[in-house]
Amino acid sequence: MTKNILPIIVLLLLSSSILNPSFAQQKTGFFQKIKIKKLLNEGKVLVYENDYRTALNVFRTVLSYDSSNATANFRVAECHLNLDKPRLGKKYALRAINLDSGTNKDVYFVLAESYHRLGELDLASESYQKFESKSSKNTNKDYETANRIKQCEYAKTSILNPVNATAENMGRRINSFNPEYAGSISSDGKTLVFTSRRADTKGGQIDEVSDNMYFEDIYISFWSDSLEEWSQSEPISGGINTTVHDAVLSISPNGNSIYVYKSENGGDIFVSRKREDGSFGNAGTIDKGKNVNSSYFESSASVTEDENFIYFVSDRPGGKGQADVYTARKIGDEWTKPINLGDSINTEGDENSVFIHPDGDILFFTSTGHDGMGSYDIFYSKKVNGKWSKAKNLGFPINTVGAEKTISVTRDLKTAYVSSTYKGSYGSTDIFKIDLSKIEF
Repeated sequence: MTKNILPIIVLLLLSSSILNPSFAQQKTGFFQKIKIKKLLNEGKVLVYENDYRTALNVFRTVLSYDSSNATANFRVAECHLNLDKPRLGKKYALRAINLDSGTNKDVYFVLAESYHRLGELDLASESYQKFESKSSKNTNKDYETANRIKQCEYAKTSILNPVNATAENMGRRINSFNPEYAGSISSDGKTLVFTSRRADTKGGQIDEVSDNMYFEDIYISFWSDSLEEWSQSEPISGGINTTVHDAVLSISPNGNSIYVYKSENGGDIFVSRKREDGSFGNAGTIDKGKNVNSSYFESSASVTEDENFIYFVSDRPGGKGQADVYTARKIGDEWTKPINLGDSINTEGDENSVFIHPDGDILFFTSTGHDGMGSYDIFYSKKVNGKWSKAKNLGFPINTVGAEKTISVTRDLKTAYVSSTYKGSYGSTDIFKIDLSKIEF
């Protein structure tokens, strides 16, 4: 008797589906909704972990089930924006709002940011204001909404008053479809090092824990006076690159030392020295005394000609904002206690990258805290009577509504190397050569 129960139940279910087709559709819809809810939560966690590539695939799966899901469209927009694809961010944000204007107030921020990155500044300002009206005072403070509206106005003024400078993509010998960034030039302008994430990274491994891209490696290229061109860039030989992340911070003015960022101990500064055969050895910590490196995040580092003064970025306690620029002096084998460069340089925002001229008298850095066009802009300050002057924006078109995060300059101050997504980039961040010869510092 028991053996016949299962076939009878199956027949009843089948007959129910035949007699009432909506029954089967309701069952399918029910399980699909559960699946969609699970995927949305899974993708949301990935977004919080900044794994936007994986999250994007998850939300695309949701849209394959239900293209009119407003939340999924919003999340796809968010992922595209964070993957430097503001045009797609705009497309999906608008779609999400059209489907359900109340889906998530953050969609207006994503839309505003997308407009901002695309240079559609009036629409950006309007969307920021709409987000501001829908959000609490604390949320607007966290998102720096008022400052972003101010950046839109600053950008419009800057574009109408450009500086006399031009940007040129350094070409296929340096750049690729993969991201290239943190370019750093020796003071003679003949050795360029930078970070990239290519298939020929040491070990050929992908960072599956973070963002499913190849691990970072440090690449090098040399200028040939006779050929008047840069050599094909390639990973630096020796022990400087490993099978995990290795990112360049700067090359010393004489080209004999490369300062490297490693994620150890919260993020520390290391240095690799050139060997007699031209390769670079294993990178070791610069700071046995733990004055420069700390248990906090240290990133970006640049040294003077004699390598006795270092300028670096840290988010250690006691700073002005998210991360500040500090300096320390080397006495013997030890670095002195770092000094915060103060209000003329540091802000409540984020100081991200620093370059000190070999002579130590002019400082270039990137920041979100000074008056800028949006995201990170490049600023400079001059040392006058031992004090740093108020930082000055380098201006448009060097700075744009995108993120200009790093800069390195030749000794004669005529050429800069900037990592950006200027017009003409090959698909991601590229290294661009900037003609500064007509700018007076």
